[in-house]
Amino acid sequence: MDTVGGHASVGHLRRQSERIRPLVILSELRDYLKANRRATLMDMAHHFDTDPDALRGMIGKWMVKGRVGKLAQDSASCRSCCKCDPATTEIYEWKG
Repeated sequence: MDTVGGHASVGHLRRQSERIRPLVILSELRDYLKANRRATLMDMAHHFDTDPDALRGMIGKWMVKGRVGKLAQDSASCRSCCKCDPATTEIYEWKG
């Protein structure tokens, strides 16, 4: 361990924090979806102050476990103009 005066250095703590943070985000993501039942990718990205692409990877872990599903886009409400940011129409649902 990197130490400075018997205490862990900032660099060591930062590296340790970077290893732990994804697990915390996964549990926070789980809790958020449980509480809200459904959410768009953009809503979650704003809530967690995280890039939507990074969130897709985390959501994917819950999807593989069968806990989260991606809802099909309602074609009746979307005329496929392709002007919407996909993250605003990408909706995920907690399955439990």
